[in-house]
Amino acid sequence: MASEQRGRTAPWAKTLGAVLLALLTVTVTYYAVGAHRADQRKAAALKGTREDAQRFVDDVLARDGGFPTTRRQMDEVYATAVGRTGAWLYYLRFDGAGARVLARFSRSYEPFPHLFGSGDTKVSRCFTIDFPSRTADPTQVRITAHEPDESCEDVAADKPESNGA
Repeated sequence: MASEQRGRTAPWAKTLGAVLLALLTVTVTYYAVGAHRADQRKAAALKGTREDAQRFVDDVLARDGGFPTTRRQMDEVYATAVGRTGAWLYYLRFDGAGARVLARFSRSYEPFPHLFGSGDTKVSRCFTIDFPSRTADPTQVRITAHEPDESCEDVAADKPESNGA
């Protein structure tokens, strides 16, 4: 009887092992490539938040009626530049010459793997934007991107001058 032979592997077991090994290899490769692409999409979304911040700066400087002088005017420019869904104006301080803005910009990206639901994930980043003067050249405006895991609340708490809006 073939089933009582010792030291030899049955041909069907070798075939099954090869098929399972191939399936495991394909699965691991699929997840590795998918995770890499998700990281690329996340990086692109973070880059997009920087582009949103720059668009906001450009809109503030090109605003009809001049530089915004009230929070409401700044909110209007902010909403026009990036929309309410992807941004939040946390802090605004006007001084004699210019203004300091602390704002959050968000972008959605598609993570990996999609287990349940639509699969969209949002990445947010806080920016400190310093307008040195109300007639500043866009190259004079300083845009500071904070770390993606650092919330605007934490950034505002670290800045003693940001206690008023």
